[in-house]
Amino acid sequence: MLRCTIEMIPQGQEDQARPLGIVEIANTGGDFNFGDYTVTLKKTPPWKGALKATWKKGNLNVGHEDEEIIVGGLEGLDRHKRGPYDLLFLALKACGLDKRTKAVKIAEPELGPVTPRQTYLLLLLTSADVTEELVEGWTQEQRELAAEWAAACHVDASDGDVDVPPRPEFLPPDKPFQMFPSVSASSDDLPKTDETGPKAAETNDSYKTP
Repeated sequence: MLRCTIEMIPQGQEDQARPLGIVEIANTGGDFNFGDYTVTLKKTPPWKGALKATWKKGNLNVGHEDEEIIVGGLEGLDRHKRGPYDLLFLALKACGLDKRTKAVKIAEPELGPVTPRQTYLLLLLTSADVTEELVEGWTQEQRELAAEWAAACHVDASDGDVDVPPRPEFLPPDKPFQMFPSVSASSDDLPKTDETGPKAAETNDSYKTP
């Protein structure tokens, strides 16, 4: 059985903590991979033993609700892919809290317009041959287009699932591709040694293929 207790901690004072609610979740079936659960959500004090008290009253039936408790149930929870928070979320949903609570719109953060510096740093991840001074001379719309293209190119190069927009026409040509110069070594470049005798023979033998 899992027990989740909701506490009020006034001004962070642990010695003044007091319970406000409790949810108890009992494993009632399933197998090694998937589990079935019965949930008891207590509405009123006392805030302990909700599952046991409900069972004693004979009210441990999924769908039961009175002034003290709500009983819910869920089946087929993947024991390996889902954790305790998933179980709590589904348990609350099984008790109908998602229907009792109106949807709340979560405000999205306002990131603001992309700056020339941000655009330039994103373009450095691509092959576009740009300078920070060049980017500063672009309009805001051009910076937005260039930043979106550069970010998408970077994600795509990392095997990300993203649609890369067309390359903006105002971008300069790509940087010229450069290869490292090839280096060859001759016998004249190798270190010389004057060692002779058994030690030299042993060293030379170490290079032979067994």
